[in-house]
Amino acid sequence: MLAAGRDTLGRVGSVLAHRRAHETWACLLALVTAIVWSARPVSGAEGTISADFVRIVVAGASCDTIRGAVYCDTRVSRAVVDVWRPVRQRIIVTDSSAVVCYPDKARAFRFRGSGYAYLPFLSIFLAGASRTLGIEQMGFVMDRYQVRADTLVTHWRPRETGRAPVGAATIAYQGDRLVLMRVVDSQGAVVLEVHCSHHIPHGDGFYPLQLAILQYGPTGNTREEVRYSSLRFGLELPQDVAHLRLPPGTEVEEVEW
Repeated sequence: MLAAGRDTLGRVGSVLAHRRAHETWACLLALVTAIVWSARPVSGAEGTISADFVRIVVAGASCDTIRGAVYCDTRVSRAVVDVWRPVRQRIIVTDSSAVVCYPDKARAFRFRGSGYAYLPFLSIFLAGASRTLGIEQMGFVMDRYQVRADTLVTHWRPRETGRAPVGAATIAYQGDRLVLMRVVDSQGAVVLEVHCSHHIPHGDGFYPLQLAILQYGPTGNTREEVRYSSLRFGLELPQDVAHLRLPPGTEVEEVEW
């Protein structure tokens, strides 16, 4: 039954099945989520971002292509992912959950915990506009840094070593553009690597239009390529998105993170 709710979330079941991978992702993406909402606007429509996307996810012999749009309202820390293909879905994303609903069926799955942690392609896209990443607030301290031409590479470690599942993080910027995030576990093995490119400037930040996300797990590796297009800033979101709720009578299955 869980498989029906993970078309867009990815292979959530494999993450849930392995505690080490789960804790690493939770720690990293909680950090990314904190980054995204740390400087959100407080009034007006300027805090809205929407874009179309194409995701290509390769895991083992399988290759899935997912098309849709994202609608984000940073003023209230809420987003909606509208999936068009291959399965019609809508995902309501908040700081406390991700709710996957099927418009053609009275059925939904609610994943507890930060909804953004389940959707790294969305969280990292939004985090790309942040200059500071706010990593200190997540219990990391800078270990060292390097300057290579126009690239600043910073290396971070948990303040309390031995207790965190993440052993270290590397973040690289070219100018103000986030270009690389790499995370290793407590044993030094790379568990996540993200490459960002084709940035578009807006306000004080740069949004990456292309992401390459590589996840290395105990059951295999996953590669995800994401392309964003038609970015729209500061527009009122469609009413059916801004006020999206589950229809009365929807059967909701609770899934613990």
